[in-house]
Amino acid sequence: MLTVTVPSWRATKDVSIAEDLVEEIGRMIGYSSIPPQPPLVPAAPPPASPEREFQYALRLQVAAQGFTEVYNYSFLSEERAARFGFAEAEHVHVLNPIASDQGLMRVSLVPRIVQNIEDNARHMGEFRLFEIGNEVHKVAAGSGAAGGAGVGDALPRQIPHLAAAVFSKDGDGQAGLFELKRLAEIVAPGVEVERADEARGFEHPKRVWRLRWQGEVVGRLFELHPSQCEAGRGAILDVDVEGAVPAEAGRSAAQGAAAVPGERV
Repeated sequence: MLTVTVPSWRATKDVSIAEDLVEEIGRMIGYSSIPPQPPLVPAAPPPASPEREFQYALRLQVAAQGFTEVYNYSFLSEERAARFGFAEAEHVHVLNPIASDQGLMRVSLVPRIVQNIEDNARHMGEFRLFEIGNEVHKVAAGSGAAGGAGVGDALPRQIPHLAAAVFSKDGDGQAGLFELKRLAEIVAPGVEVERADEARGFEHPKRVWRLRWQGEVVGRLFELHPSQCEAGRGAILDVDVEGAVPAEAGRSAAQGAAAVPGERV
């Protein structure tokens, strides 16, 4: 048995467990001198995920249209939620928020994408942004959704959405709306754009449409209300990706995985 004492000058306290000693030996003799060995645990490719593959393809598709992807926290403050008319009671509350202004799980991607518009409008006259992320919605206890039936509150439901935005300090905003309409037709071929019955508080009262795909409403296309976008014109496309993903895509991916054993489709 070998006893090792860590020198006192290693004040960073980075040697405390056996693995740290092994790392020190490898560093001293050179990692390149250690012959590589495969892990003893057998590894197998993960099963195909049609939803993940669809979302990855969707990212490439939207980026190819000149949009820049952004990543936002899934949390909101009570103030920002109220600004967009979302009641605090609708949200899942975070018990240990990482910051004081991130105490709610978002029920929409719109508030964060508008914050992206505000931040970037200070430096650029026009831009295109998009995000693919989950809305988090409460589910009533005992409903059986998300596997939470009968055990206290049901687990919240996460719904993947695509939110895309076009901003410009010049013009009347129509170009951005037409660009997002074209993007909607790329995301969901055959989508129908129809006038919405009523505009929400953050939407322009005269420039708001619903997106209908295969008979179901899957999203909205609208210009931001002037009070929400004072620096210029901002148009937003909000699409329920779960509702817009073609069913045949999932079937074909599953069939391909079964037809080619051991390979990931």
